Amino acid sequence: MRRGILNEFSEYVYEVRIVRNPGKYDEKIQDNVEAAVQGNTILFQPEEDIEEGDYIYVTDPKISSSYKEPLVITDYKVFNDPHMGNKKATVMPLSKWKRQQEESIRATQQINVGGNLGTLAGRDITENINNYNINATILLGALEKAIEESQDIPPEEKRSLLEKVHGLANNDYVKGIGVHR
Repeated sequence: MRRGILNEFSEYVYEVRIVRNPGKYDEKIQDNVEAAVQGNTILFQPEEDIEEGDYIYVTDPKISSSYKEPLVITDYKVFNDPHMGNKKATVMPLSKWKRQQEESIRATQQINVGGNLGTLAGRDITENINNYNINATILLGALEKAIEESQDIPPEEKRSLLEKVHGLANNDYVKGIGVHR
């Protein structure tokens, strides 16, 4: 039975599927969920289990053709009003969400380090370069490219190394590094 705001917006209420952790071992699917769908906002009943990152598939034949791809919950709020008692989710198309995720990974990180480059690199760099910037995004990108292109690294080890590089790129500590001199 529709309650609260879903009752108020009944002309926008459609059936959707909520998928948490799609394609993973702990994937959770909720089918035949009633939700008020309008633009980038979806309203759910209070008992519906939603989280940021959940995929929403509009399955109702009345409007499913308007939604060619899943929507992703980017934010949600719970109304504690006894008359409304619903959850409001902000969503965006999956392709746009993925682009934003990739852009945030590539966000510019800059590390300013002073000293002799040869000393820092521990190699045969003999130039006396004292002022330079190391951009973490470029550094990790170059490392990723070198791993992918290497003929000397076995495929299994490549996968492992690339996972570690991607983990570094997504690490909050690494993202927050900003050593300034």
